Amino acid sequence: PDDGVFLHDGGRIIARGSESAPGGMVTLHTDNGRLVMDPGSLIDVSAGAQGDAGVVTLQAPAGGVSPEGSLSGTAQGDGIGGSFVIDTDQMPDISALNAKLGAGGFSELSDIRVRSGDTAVPSGTTVRVHHFKLAADSGGINIDGVIDASADAGSGTVDLYGGKDLTVGGNGFIDLRGKSGDSNGGEAILSSAKGFVNLDSGGGINASGSGAGHGGAIRLRALRDGGYNVKMDLRGTITGVSNLTAEAVRVYDDVTAFSASTLSDWDADNQAYMANVQIIKAFLLQNLRRMGGLSVQRVHLLPGIEVRNPGGIAMDKDLDLTSWRYYGEPGVLTVRAGGNLSVKANLTDHPTSIYNLSGSGGLPSWALNLAAGADIGAADYLTVLRGQGDLVIEDQKLVYTESAPVRFASGKDTLIGTGLKPSYMINNTLSYNLASYSGSIRGDVGRDLGISGGSIETATGDIDLNVGRDLVLSLKKVSNVNMLGAIRTTGIPISGSTQYWNYGGGGNITIDVGGSVGNRTADGTFLTALNSRAWDQPYMTRQPYKWAVSYTQSSLYSPTEGLAAMGGGDVVVRAGGDFLTQAGTFGQADNGDLIIYAGGYVNGRFLNTRGRLEINAMSNFGVV
Repeated sequence: PDDGVFLHDGGRIIARGSESAPGGMVTLHTDNGRLVMDPGSLIDVSAGAQGDAGVVTLQAPAGGVSPEGSLSGTAQGDGIGGSFVIDTDQMPDISALNAKLGAGGFSELSDIRVRSGDTAVPSGTTVRVHHFKLAADSGGINIDGVIDASADAGSGTVDLYGGKDLTVGGNGFIDLRGKSGDSNGGEAILSSAKGFVNLDSGGGINASGSGAGHGGAIRLRALRDGGYNVKMDLRGTITGVSNLTAEAVRVYDDVTAFSASTLSDWDADNQAYMANVQIIKAFLLQNLRRMGGLSVQRVHLLPGIEVRNPGGIAMDKDLDLTSWRYYGEPGVLTVRAGGNLSVKANLTDHPTSIYNLSGSGGLPSWALNLAAGADIGAADYLTVLRGQGDLVIEDQKLVYTESAPVRFASGKDTLIGTGLKPSYMINNTLSYNLASYSGSIRGDVGRDLGISGGSIETATGDIDLNVGRDLVLSLKKVSNVNMLGAIRTTGIPISGSTQYWNYGGGGNITIDVGGSVGNRTADGTFLTALNSRAWDQPYMTRQPYKWAVSYTQSSLYSPTEGLAAMGGGDVVVRAGGDFLTQAGTFGQADNGDLIIYAGGYVNGRFLNTRGRLEINAMSNFGVV
């Protein structure tokens, strides 16, 4: 008999939402067999009265996925539509799947990975989804139809990763517009691992904002083509973009550790290549139609360094990228370890003094991509192999960039130790391990995310994490104070005020966890964290005292720990198991919502200053 997963005629998997919970998560996976949904079968993650639909994931990378049955992920009211993820062997074009997803209401996310052969969005096909990702590991991608990620609220995304050529054809169009109010345009990544990124004449990308909203950002990524070129051919139209980045990548294979000579070689290679920056930019732009305010000054050629090894990589040499500038431009560093990736030294870029940073957005800095258990053959450079590779940031070690995004992924666990006090942002006392001032942080963890006394932190950048099993926030002694692991955004001074209680503009925190959230003990149970000094404090000023979240770290005090938007911003957590920690949205200048969905128990400490507080438990409150 066939090996695999088979949902036959009449077979139904129902994970609908309820009055108080979104639709569920359904994952079907086979490593070597087929995954077949026969006609007459059904997977349903549609919303209940709560409004939001759930997620369907179908994975059969060797034998392929045949989704001939019905899929339902419809939202209710103003809720969020369904999300769909597929990993299959071949799919020459996505039109049939796209029609099925559209009919089923999967309007939030469509994530398609094709392991072999080319794939396409053919002419006459329109994809309408807020977030769209398409990857062809060993083949090319042709976009001759329309990808519509525009939205009234803006901020849609389109990510395209070709193993070979990636082409937006003459009829192809990517729509990332913000459509109402002051919404921002969205973002797109167009990347080719080995081929060209092509925007043919007649093809286009529009990322215009609406009203006072700003235009979106487009990032192109391809290999360098000799010393005077990059594998990109741009002949179409790009409209309304606030920032266009072309990353010209050089790959360094079989790197097991960082050394002084290795780092020096990388810098020298970048210097030599970027000496031709004006020639390369002129070539890139000579046939490109730039509309809607996309000036030459908003087009940036960045040197990309991709470091990879089939086994582990030890980052055991400090790498301060602050002085690594090439005619004023920073770069992009991507580290792909097939095994464990160990951060044993500091990786930083801090071009602005902390005394000049307050209230600003920061200067351009290096983007950082870290992958443990990397699938070296994948077109998406952050794809990892399930169950392979830990990312470890050791005690007192730091990954930080001022304004660019930080992306990380691990096939197994991501483990973060105690933080470092580098005095790069906010103040001189806060410590952190994985941080950016105004850049976003996005992580995809295959198993557990463990933070022991340290933190993932931004000031204004968003934090978006997907954790396969548990989010474990552990206590660890730092400067004689037991500190709980934290994920937090601090906000920044606004309206000229530097007092902590007036901070605003903080980033949002969004976390999806397959298992539980909390502090796990040696016997595997979870405990809540109720340390008052790691929550809030009064600040002594003229009467009356001013209350605020805690920004102080010393031998007597801890900064706010757990999950916290300290100066504005939302916190949204969806956990399949229990939620057993502290979480708060503390902003007094900005509204911030605190929303928690737990498939099990809820027991912890919660605060919402200005905004909506919503806590949903499928089991009990306050009882474990």
